[in-house]
Amino acid sequence: MPESVFYVRPATQNDLRAIAGVHLLSWKTAYDGLIPASLLDFNPADPATIDNSARDWAKTLQSFPDNLAVAVDETGVVLGFCCAGLVEDAGKNLPYQFQIYGLHVRPQDHGHGVGSALLRWALSRATVLGMGAIVWTLRDSVQSRRFYERKGGKLEKSGVWELAGHRLEEVAYGWGANAA
Repeated sequence: MPESVFYVRPATQNDLRAIAGVHLLSWKTAYDGLIPASLLDFNPADPATIDNSARDWAKTLQSFPDNLAVAVDETGVVLGFCCAGLVEDAGKNLPYQFQIYGLHVRPQDHGHGVGSALLRWALSRATVLGMGAIVWTLRDSVQSRRFYERKGGKLEKSGVWELAGHRLEEVAYGWGANAA
């Protein structure tokens, strides 16, 4: 398979619908069988669903413009995105001060280096700030856990994610302040 040509750049308002589409598709595929089916009962290609998600991402971009990056191919198609910045829940994340809140790649672009490039972007931001980084993922998400382990993440914590009345077991991986 030919090597993918893409680059990582800061997200803009023009990327929000694509970010929403990648996020919804990623949720639908990555979490199937890991979270209750009722939480995945949506069509990731439905324009109304994408619009609702894009509105949420617009709030994130407006409030934290430096926290959102996209990986785009040579034609400008968004292949994946990462949201990362200062931790909001210090108690849960100590001693880490920087958190990777979400890293999602279109399923058809897995294994092409897109996720790795987005993770490097996030870890570089943390390093510039002199901080270690933490990311939470579902305990039973083998694919996600293997990815973070291959990228040098150390299993640091476990916890429970309360999502729409459901308790989901999660684990956290961490990188030191000079991980990038």
